[in-house]
Amino acid sequence: MPKDDATIEFKIDPYFTGIMHGFPDDESEGCVLKGTCVLHVHRPVKVRRFIVWFEGRTKVNLRGQSSLGVSSTEMTEARTLCYKSQHFMGDNGEITHLQPGHYEYPFSFDLPATLPASFRGKYGCIRYRLQSTLFRTMFSTDIHHSREIVLRRCLIDENLTSSAAADLTDTVHGENQLEQLRYSATSTTMAYREGGIVKLNLNMHLGRPDTQSVRSVTCALREVIRYRTTGERSITCQSAYKTEELFPLGWSTFYPSQSPDYDPASDHDYNAVFRLCPRVHADTETRLVEVKHHIIINMMVEERRPDPVAHHHQSMEDIMHQLLPTPPTSRPSTPKPALSRSSSSSSISSIFSLKRDPSSRRSSISHESQGQQHLTLCTLEIPIMVTSREHVWDGAMPSPPAYNTTEAPPSYFQTIEQLPAVPTYPESITAN
Repeated sequence: MPKDDATIEFKIDPYFTGIMHGFPDDESEGCVLKGTCVLHVHRPVKVRRFIVWFEGRTKVNLRGQSSLGVSSTEMTEARTLCYKSQHFMGDNGEITHLQPGHYEYPFSFDLPATLPASFRGKYGCIRYRLQSTLFRTMFSTDIHHSREIVLRRCLIDENLTSSAAADLTDTVHGENQLEQLRYSATSTTMAYREGGIVKLNLNMHLGRPDTQSVRSVTCALREVIRYRTTGERSITCQSAYKTEELFPLGWSTFYPSQSPDYDPASDHDYNAVFRLCPRVHADTETRLVEVKHHIIINMMVEERRPDPVAHHHQSMEDIMHQLLPTPPTSRPSTPKPALSRSSSSSSISSIFSLKRDPSSRRSSISHESQGQQHLTLCTLEIPIMVTSREHVWDGAMPSPPAYNTTEAPPSYFQTIEQLPAVPTYPESITAN
């Protein structure tokens, strides 16, 4: 015999997928949550009310990032996105007596198309729950049951043709350091988070190929999550925010100049492929939580130039030597001028060395004293929208369909027996 007098169970319609089509701020389609709430009564109970409701809430908690003197009401905020309910008992104010047995109450909720997709992050979440409460009489404990409902937004048709897929690309041209490198990239602008593929094509042309080379190219998918509070419900009416920058797929780096057939004078085209996984969140935009994605490309250009520090050091030595007075012949020369030139030149050299990052200033391969390698970083950012696939499964992979005897595919041995015999070729025929 169960411990509780009654238990509640939800049976969701198997055709409910939680998918919403289209953009939330444009023409889109909502979905209908249907099911049955089963009330298992083990012992006679008196019921005042019995309610089933659907609720969506978004919450942000930045309290861990607050400093001394900041009110906690400014760091936390929660808002209700949707609330729908159905009453099955207690509308007339009378108490209902239920005897042991099983009672089914069908429900249906029309979910608006403007609801954002479910999200769970470090500092906030967007969650939807289907709940039911059996309110009992005084001195009896109410019975409550809750179930998580996952909503996803699909923006791509799974039966997308190749011509339509070609339209989901964007080309971005570089705008900085064009005298050293002309570069552009073409990438997919929309992909599924459940195994979607992002194709990237990068084109580069060096401005001075006789002294330049592409040292490295790094590509990554960047995910930026912005949490914020509006301050409308805080005591001081002040808002707070927190930005989280993630790279859920890591980095991919390759070194073009190390290739044996690398030619700095020719155009370079490189291709890269990213396969997304559910670790990547879908794009979301609400008042409290916003999720955006970009393809980041960092290109490091290496150039060999004469060493300006050494040249300037030598010029200053000559100028100071000409400006210093010549000691008279009647007096012996003292080492003070020499020490003064030496100390001055060393201080000038140290000043010039501090103006440049030591990590970006390396000697050339030939180790020439007048040569130096300079590094220039060029960056491209291509926005990409991450959406959800319409047909996915939760948990373990579903079992394959059950075949009838006549529809079952042939086994391995049956295939060998049914295949035609291998033809016998004349010995005179040889392969080209």
